[in-house]
Order: sequence, then C-alpha cells, then structure tokens
Amino acid sequence: MAPNETTSKVRSGDESPLSTTPHPTTATTTPSVVKKTQLYATLSTGMLVASFAVLMPFYQSRRDEFGCDPSCYGRYTSARSFLGLIGGLICGRLSDLFGRRTMLHLGILAALTGLTLSYNATDVTGLYLAMIPGSLFQQNFSVTKALFADLCNEHGLPDDTRAGMVGKLGMAVGLSFMIGPLLGGTVISSFQTGVIASTALVISSGLMIFLIPQPPKMSNPTATKPTNAFFSKEILQAVKSRGALTVMVIRVSMALAFHVFMTIWTPSLKRRFDFGPKDHGRFMSFIGLSYALSQGFIAKKIVRAANNNTTLVLAACALCLGCGRMIAYFTQSLIVVYCTFFFIICSLGCSNTIITAAVTKLSKSSEVGGVFGFLESVESLSGMVGPVLGGYLSSNFEYGSILFVVVVYLFVFVWILTQFKLHVAVLADDAETKKKKE
Repeated sequence: MAPNETTSKVRSGDESPLSTTPHPTTATTTPSVVKKTQLYATLSTGMLVASFAVLMPFYQSRRDEFGCDPSCYGRYTSARSFLGLIGGLICGRLSDLFGRRTMLHLGILAALTGLTLSYNATDVTGLYLAMIPGSLFQQNFSVTKALFADLCNEHGLPDDTRAGMVGKLGMAVGLSFMIGPLLGGTVISSFQTGVIASTALVISSGLMIFLIPQPPKMSNPTATKPTNAFFSKEILQAVKSRGALTVMVIRVSMALAFHVFMTIWTPSLKRRFDFGPKDHGRFMSFIGLSYALSQGFIAKKIVRAANNNTTLVLAACALCLGCGRMIAYFTQSLIVVYCTFFFIICSLGCSNTIITAAVTKLSKSSEVGGVFGFLESVESLSGMVGPVLGGYLSSNFEYGSILFVVVVYLFVFVWILTQFKLHVAVLADDAETKKKKE
C-alpha cells in the first residue's frame, strides 16, 4: 500500500517524507479490513512469542548441560545481537519489496528451523546453530508494526488509533511472556516436550498469517510504489533525517541502559532476596502482565489524556525509568520492587508505543519496513556493547553500573525535551494540518 506523499521540512532544514491519507475509504470496508488484519497479525505475533517463552525455563539447564559458562553465554548473546542487527536490516527492507505477509511466513519457517536444530543439539555448537535462523529471519514483530503502519496510512487513522494498535500488539507479547514461562515451569516436564508445544504454537502462528486479508489494491494511480533498490534513496534520506536520528538516539540510549542494568539486576535479587527459579518465574510473569496492561490499556489512555502531547509523556517515561531502576536496585523491600517495576514496565510500554507511532511518520508507507528494520538493527548494537560495559563498570566501581544507567536516562530526558518536539512530534502536527486543509 503506497499512499500519496507530502514532504514536511522541519526546522532543521532536513526533509522527512510523511505518510498521509491517500484517498477516502468507505465506512463499510475500512473497519473490517483493519480489525481482521489487526486481530490475526496480533494473534500470530503473540503465539510466536509464546513459542519462545514456554522454553525459557529450560534454556539455563540446557546451557549448563553443555558446559556453557557465563563467558560462553556472553559470546552467545553478542552473536545473537549481531545477527539480529543484520536480520533487522534485511527483513525490514524485504518486507517493503516482497510484502509483509511473505516475510512473516519466512519468520515462521526460521522459527521451525531453529526449533529443529535446538531439539537435535548435543553441544554448544548446536546451540549456536539453532540460534542463527531465528536471529536473522524471525523479525515478525517489527514487520507486523510495519504492516500496522500500512493500515494507518492507507485509511488515514489518527494517532491514538495507531497507539492503540501497537498497544494491543504489545499486550499480546506481554501476555505471552506471562503465560509461557508459567506453562513451561509447571505443565511441561522436559525440554523435548517443550519443543513439541513450541512447534505447535509456531504452526498456529503461521496459520494466523494465512487469515490476514490481502492488502487492497491502490485505487490511486499516482501512488508511489516501492523502488527495486534494496536501500533506496528515500530510505537513506529518511534514516538520515533529524527526526530519525532523534528517535535513534532515544532507542539506543534506552536499550544501552537496559542491558547495563541487567548485568547487575539478577545478582542483586539473589543477594537481597535469595531469588530462586520459582521467584524469577513469578517475577517474569508479573512483568509480562504489567507490560500487557500498559500496552493494551494504559498507554493509549495516557496519550489521549495528555491531549496527544507525546513529548511530555515520553520525557516523563524516561524520568520514571531512571528513578524506578535506581529505587528497585537499592530497596530492601520486595513489595517495593514489584510496585516500582509496575511503573517501570508501564513507562516502557508507553514509550515504545509513542516511538513506534512516531516512526511511521518518518517515511512513506512503501519504505517504512526498511526504516523499522534499520532502527531495530541500530538498537541491536546496544545488546552487543551493554553487557560488556555493564560487567566492566560493576567490576571496577561499586555503583558504577547503576550510576551509569541513571545518567543515561537523565540524558534521554533532556534529549526528548529539547529534540523530540522539534524534529519528530512536529511531523504529526504537519500531517494533521495537511489533513485539515484537504
């Protein structure tokens, strides 16, 4: 789906192509197409995430069985992030060229291949091989967000509807992360049984993709079609714009703070509360539920209550993340940890919803998959650097890691207030003004 484009010059002088309503759609067809696509794509993504989540309780024992120590796991994580960086670039753009559904099916095939390799793995090398297909080609979450961007641009849906669609997608992911580990730790008795259950979920996810309606053919003959170049001039222009760079700094900084924090978070839970596997399972389920609530209900209501002033909401989320992580790290009360993390997860849900909705305005619909893929790939760099940096800081400075995390979130807070409204939020205002004029 490729709508008419208009170009808005932001105050920096850079040009960022905007996606606007191409043509009016009938009230009888629009709700049906949008609702069906959203329903089946969300169910597919949720099932795919659940297929991974049910195996989470068995991954650590598998690594221990094969003698994969923390150093080995660090290399494994870095390799997965590196492959994710490449996969995000490739799959996002391929979805522009060959269609969203095609790449969603490729993600299903990659997941099934990874499960087959994992089931037959007998050593660390087997674990690495099983990780490769999914890391490269299972990019269904970002492709689904691009699919939703197509729908919003095609039917001229408002920002709160965009936020609601992304929020429900995040809710499905959160519920999957809540239910999956519980099933894996209680109902499923072995890794082999878990693989069978995971395979059934992946196949069900693939069946949901077949139910997604084919995108309607554009009735506007002047609509721009995606170029055949893998990284077209429009994509390069979009990712080099001040708006894209602003979003990139926010996402990379938040991801870096997260990965640095995770190097000290699990040991701190063990030190303060003697956390065991069951405690971690309950905590992860609570996080999944909180994320589902934030994405499905809270984020959209907050954005709407703030009268779509996304800059202030996003800045408040960054401040809440920094303060919340510091409180959760130092408190000696488990109740405070749970309460604090509820606000942390809600802040993550709101910020992810706002940023995703903003990215859809950085490029035209025929290029948005490539832009999503590029941003996902850049964010993967944090997954390669963060654990190493966090380990170094925690080893050489008593509170080095947590101080670094707080400073990064403070930087993000200031960056949002000074840059987001100027280079990103202004795109929504220009699009709305253009729509009213039409």
